[in-house]
Amino acid sequence: MDELDRMYAMYAAAAAEPYLPEYRPQAQELIDGIPINPKLRRSFETTDNGQRDPAEVRDWWGLPFIRSEEFYVPDASYADFCQRLERYGSQVKETEAEYNARLKEMRRKWFAAWPAGIRHDVYCLDGGAWDRSTWRGSFSSLAQAVAYAKELRDARWP
Repeated sequence: MDELDRMYAMYAAAAAEPYLPEYRPQAQELIDGIPINPKLRRSFETTDNGQRDPAEVRDWWGLPFIRSEEFYVPDASYADFCQRLERYGSQVKETEAEYNARLKEMRRKWFAAWPAGIRHDVYCLDGGAWDRSTWRGSFSSLAQAVAYAKELRDARWP
């Protein structure tokens, strides 16, 4: 089985994942009724909206939710970065100095935009995309994200 076959098998298995009670909005951490970092099916963001479990659609359609992201670098070092690229058949095209400068600039930009180091993204399963939730905005504080998500929810469901 080649890499592409493994990927197709992974997506097929994820698509067959059932919608369990632990994925329901009521099972999530809520702030003013808005789910925060909800536990969703692995294939939530890769499922055709027309193929979703009807219960998932009833629960999540039009309900904004928030995912909070911290600055993240997947590699602990330049050597780890090189090894990761080589595992996927890619060639390293930057020196260690260039790599370190790129990371420094990424970090500078991240913290300039998100001073506390966390970005709070608002999403909503609303048909803006055929197979995933729609990104509705990013905020530097959880309070701002919750306020916006409530506006979206209340505008849709007065």
